[in-house]
Amino acid sequence: MQGTWIEGKSKRILNCIQRVLKGLLGMPGLSEFVSFIIEKSGIKDVSLIESDIILHRVLKDFCSSPLFNKYLFKGGSCLTKCYFGYYRFSVDLDFTWREQEMWAGLGEKKLRRKLLAEIKDFASFLKTVSEKLGLRFEAELKNRNFIEFGGGGRMVTFKLWKNSELIKIQVNFIEKLLFPIKKITVKTLLDGAKLSTDEKAYFEEFLDFYKPLQIMAYDEREILCEKVRAILTRRAQKLRDFYDLFMLS
Repeated sequence: MQGTWIEGKSKRILNCIQRVLKGLLGMPGLSEFVSFIIEKSGIKDVSLIESDIILHRVLKDFCSSPLFNKYLFKGGSCLTKCYFGYYRFSVDLDFTWREQEMWAGLGEKKLRRKLLAEIKDFASFLKTVSEKLGLRFEAELKNRNFIEFGGGGRMVTFKLWKNSELIKIQVNFIEKLLFPIKKITVKTLLDGAKLSTDEKAYFEEFLDFYKPLQIMAYDEREILCEKVRAILTRRAQKLRDFYDLFMLS
């Protein structure tokens, strides 16, 4: 019993020393963490790694917010981060409203009012996250630099800016789902990498959010159906859709 107490106290003292040293030496910056991921993953593209870190931070905050129970993760980022690994990079996040029966039987005015309330909530969440990450975003519904509506107001694209680079977060509110949803693990570029105790301590600030998450998501068959629909209905074909289709087949 005493040994356990001493061991616990020793760990607390060690953690305290590590925090003091970080304060004296300076916290690792994003560029240093990116270099660390390059070393561990073998992926060299700095911009794509930075974008993945940002997307994962958005997902981390999303999973600990009230939005978690309202939306389903889907799309290209879902395929790479949840199903097939990083066979390609995506700089977008896609979601669909979970409880589709909520919209059943609503008149057009009431539907628009409810949709607008949910869109405002999502925009407010993104504003908070953007401020943490140093991204440009304003929760102004009429400002098309940041928020753009589609599908008669039933779909919205939020635009977050990292300098001149665009990160899109698209939400569909009305979708017919064909397959059961599932809880799935969102992975990172460090998945499977062996980290030493010193590395975990030094990059603690980043590893606190850049780690596996649990999220509610589309079944891969649902994503397959959506990709086929996109290929058939888009005016301009996108190579990534065919790549995703190949992975899903």
